[in-house]
Amino acid sequence: MVNYEISAPRYVIKTCQNFMDICEDKVDKYFFDTSKFRKIENILKLLVMPRGLKAGESIFQCSCGYQWLLYASILCVVYRENPSKRRYETVILEVGRKNFKTFTIATIFVLLFLLESKFSKFYSVAPDGALSREVKTAIEEILKSSPFIYQNKNRYRFKILRDYIEFLPNENKYRFKILRDYIEFLPNENKYRFKILRDYIEFLPNENKYRFKILRDYIEFLPNENK
Repeated sequence: MVNYEISAPRYVIKTCQNFMDICEDKVDKYFFDTSKFRKIENILKLLVMPRGLKAGESIFQCSCGYQWLLYASILCVVYRENPSKRRYETVILEVGRKNFKTFTIATIFVLLFLLESKFSKFYSVAPDGALSREVKTAIEEILKSSPFIYQNKNRYRFKILRDYIEFLPNENKYRFKILRDYIEFLPNENKYRFKILRDYIEFLPNENKYRFKILRDYIEFLPNENK
């Protein structure tokens, strides 16, 4: 890309050049942690593709260019003064549909299980339950397809429950969240508010107490008890 063999926006090319400068040890503030990258390579060699045309092959063999760049840049570029602190704290992945985004994110969570310090907590968040569970399902499929990671001496190393996944050796835990528990609408400085909770929707203009209660079996408008 930096040789202009692949067409890309100029700021993408500039960012890639900055990453290469770090990898070539030309930047004073950051450096590329090669020992951690070797760990990532070894882990990916043990992780197995759970399904698809390349099911049964190692994720190391199946990973493509943008995935390697993502794994390396967010996990291996660290501060010289504090190698335990990663440079990138916020990452935005903008890729077209059907390019393994969910699978890539799931792979990153598996890497974090094995690389992060003890008692770490990981979360994935989505607008609804179906989307939120997709990442968890992908993590489960990767783990259960990778016996050298999932087990050790015939003992399971991961506890997989409905609400979370835990890596037992260091007690790192992953949970998925749903953005439906609370949404608030406050136009300008007025006190009008829509409060959306799991069991009901509440509209509070000023001090009025009008309320719609939405339950699984019915909807009730409380002021006149219409159902």
